[in-house]
Amino acid sequence: MKNVSTINLLLFIILCLIAFEAYATPKTWLGTTNIWSNPYNWTPTGEPGASDNVFIPPGTSFEPTIDNSTLGNCRDLTIESGATLTQTGGSLTVAGNLKIEPGANFIQTDGVLGVDRDWGNSGTFYSSGGTVVFTGTAGGQSDFSSGSNQFFNLTINSGVDPEFENKSVGNIYVAGDFTNYNSTLNVTSAHFTFNGSGDQTINSASFPADVNSTFGTLTVNKTGGTLYLDNDLGVVNFTDPPIGTLEPNGFNFYVGGNGTPFPVELVSFNAKISDGKVILNWNTSTEVNNYGFEVQRSVKANNWEVLGFVEGYGNSNSPKTYNFTDNKLNVAGTYSYRLKQIDNDGDYEFSKTIGINISSPITVELKQNFPNPFNPSTTISFTLPESGNVSLEIYSPTGEEVATLVNGYMEAGIYQFNFNAKDYPSGIYVYRLNTNKNALTKKMLLLK
Repeated sequence: MKNVSTINLLLFIILCLIAFEAYATPKTWLGTTNIWSNPYNWTPTGEPGASDNVFIPPGTSFEPTIDNSTLGNCRDLTIESGATLTQTGGSLTVAGNLKIEPGANFIQTDGVLGVDRDWGNSGTFYSSGGTVVFTGTAGGQSDFSSGSNQFFNLTINSGVDPEFENKSVGNIYVAGDFTNYNSTLNVTSAHFTFNGSGDQTINSASFPADVNSTFGTLTVNKTGGTLYLDNDLGVVNFTDPPIGTLEPNGFNFYVGGNGTPFPVELVSFNAKISDGKVILNWNTSTEVNNYGFEVQRSVKANNWEVLGFVEGYGNSNSPKTYNFTDNKLNVAGTYSYRLKQIDNDGDYEFSKTIGINISSPITVELKQNFPNPFNPSTTISFTLPESGNVSLEIYSPTGEEVATLVNGYMEAGIYQFNFNAKDYPSGIYVYRLNTNKNALTKKMLLLK
């Protein structure tokens, strides 16, 4: 008898749900103004409630706006092709499914959007501010793969699975903070890209982080600011190197679910030409057991030479910036650079290789020494468009030759030489460059 009562109760619940589905009230936007809460903007008349299925059609005089005065509710929400719904503040709770059809738009600049069931976006969702909160587990119809999903803040409540990879590999972009309160969330293929221009945080309760993945693939593509971890994080794949700074903030970052923290170290490495020199710049987000960086250069393929060594910070959980200047650019051509990162225990790995092209000089040029005035040493630079015999001479204020810095055959290129005048008195000195076709002079001032 007890089993019969239980079966009858279940049948009653099912019938109630079917009845609720069948008799949910449809509400269609008329658009006499743009205010969501205006009852005369809807047919039948009246602001939608939690049991109403809402339809936003295209072609109305005014498109709906959810503003700071709105505390909106509905069951299912459908934005039809060609229509746009805008949220500038307030809140909207979708107790059922959100459907954005192809060619439809949901634009959010502020406020809170709550979705209790399926996220079905085949159009465009774009948020430059505000928050989307997933309040209930999806019902098998979620689609994060067909449309454009640009979130600002994204929050997942405890015990909730939005089903980011239900139909295919979801593509989700986050420009603000990501917060997950579901400790059992395990995403294996959905692709998340963090692309904000300011600081962002990832706070995920997925546990254990070295087994459960919060993201299938994590990509950092930031134009500014830093992406911080607020706890241990697990991902299946990580797009390395990131564009922008990822700061683990002292927490472990697990990649591939293998239980081993991934050391996020070198996040950028680039080169630029400045005043006849190549300046190398690189940044690390964290450092573990880092002895330092050996800077290597190749002018000919795979013929690497060591230019110098830059000491590392050892262990660090904050971003670090490094630079190195290569002023030995004697021959025109492509210069390749790489870093050999060395641990304290002797283990090492190489960075990616970057290249920069040094063009041949067009004319003979003798540059002004630097610094000038100087005491006691200065640098003299010149360029040669073609090979030949060259001399660089220094003359005292009385016209006496006091030093010869160069005297011999030289290849075309860019050159720098140091003149140390510690044994000479103050005064105006002349330096003279002689080539097969030219003789150039400049003055420099020694002040002691």
